[in-house]
Amino acid sequence: MTSYLKYLVVMAPLSPDQIALDKACTLAEKANASLSAFACVHLSDREINHYPSRQEAKHSKLQELDKWMLSQAKPYTKWGIEITTEVAWNSDWPLAASHHADQIGANLIVQSGGDGGLHQRELLRFAPCPVLVARSTAPIVGGVVVAALDIYSDDDAHIALNHAVITAALNLAEDTSSTLHLVCALDEKEAIASHLGFQYLEDVNAQQSVIADRFGVPPEQVHVQLGNPQVIITECVDIIGANVLVIGTVARRGITGKLLGNTAEKILVKTGCDLLVVN
Repeated sequence: MTSYLKYLVVMAPLSPDQIALDKACTLAEKANASLSAFACVHLSDREINHYPSRQEAKHSKLQELDKWMLSQAKPYTKWGIEITTEVAWNSDWPLAASHHADQIGANLIVQSGGDGGLHQRELLRFAPCPVLVARSTAPIVGGVVVAALDIYSDDDAHIALNHAVITAALNLAEDTSSTLHLVCALDEKEAIASHLGFQYLEDVNAQQSVIADRFGVPPEQVHVQLGNPQVIITECVDIIGANVLVIGTVARRGITGKLLGNTAEKILVKTGCDLLVVN
């Protein structure tokens, strides 16, 4: 990934720990990318009542946040990284961040956290580009990248998503001088329906070789197992000691999305490594 890129870093206002900014700067330095640091602020009506006017409250808080953003960015500019800052008055930060990322043509959104709460799920679903959820303080360079693939779904949407996941994983592994592993999990019920039995179990080694050849990864770095995808992927991340898990997600909107979630969101709360979500 040698082209000039733009990253959007979603900052947690006034938080002492800005893991996202640190990792975004590390990646930017490796990939020759520029950064845009973004944060939202908003006050309730009760909080606004402490100011002479609503306009004064908005101006004061935005000015305060902008000053803090500049102070956070200053140490990294010494690395020679271009960082711009943007603050917004908005109570819906996932929507505002997604909109801003779309406006500036961001290739990647980097955000700290990982609690899997509603706001974070909304960001993962509606972001116009991949989202790197930075959670671990471990260095992102020289580690292990694990890409979770669903190679057994042959519809166009899954094929396109798999392509996006492997491309993102290969780029990340190259930029961070990391080792790439692939994990492929097939749900047991789907295996029975597809193969009319457990013939799949006899073909694991063959499948690993096919996948390894297809994606140019050594066979020992390909992990194919039958079982619940969430369990298989989570166990693989723990056993290998992954620094970053790359996984695809399909946006769900409305009440259904809020109630059901998806594999990426469920894995988010079960793993401790960084998570690169490709949509």
